[in-house]
Amino acid sequence: MTYDTFIDELLTYLPELRAYDEGTLNCLDADPPLPHVVLGSLLLPFLEIALSTGDLKHTLKTCAFLEEASVSAKRDRALRKLVSTEVGEWLSHSPMEPKISPWLGTETKLLCNYSPSHLMQQHKSQDENAHKSLTSRARSIWNNLRKVGAK
Repeated sequence: MTYDTFIDELLTYLPELRAYDEGTLNCLDADPPLPHVVLGSLLLPFLEIALSTGDLKHTLKTCAFLEEASVSAKRDRALRKLVSTEVGEWLSHSPMEPKISPWLGTETKLLCNYSPSHLMQQHKSQDENAHKSLTSRARSIWNNLRKVGAK
């Protein structure tokens, strides 16, 4: 795969994207379709829908395609820039990151400099703080009840 063959190979691998595109942005109607637009405005939203609906078939197919593109990107600078920029940026801002992380391939993670995001760590910290806060409030209520009962 190369930057120039990216769209053709994508549509061969995931032909259902044509029907999805007709119902959304019509990215493929551009002459020629632009790989960064197709990836960022068509493939990644398609992947988000698959993730949010629990569509494992399309999640895995999309991740397999991204892995193949990431492997090919070692030999094609434009493809490397396309995948690392579009997918890397999406990963760093997507609320779907925790759902996609287990399915991403090793080369895709390397190419996109992927590591669990600040967002995931922030959510974990907020969950821990909420738990501590709940425990603290319960302890305070319990102590107040004990004081009232002691009177």
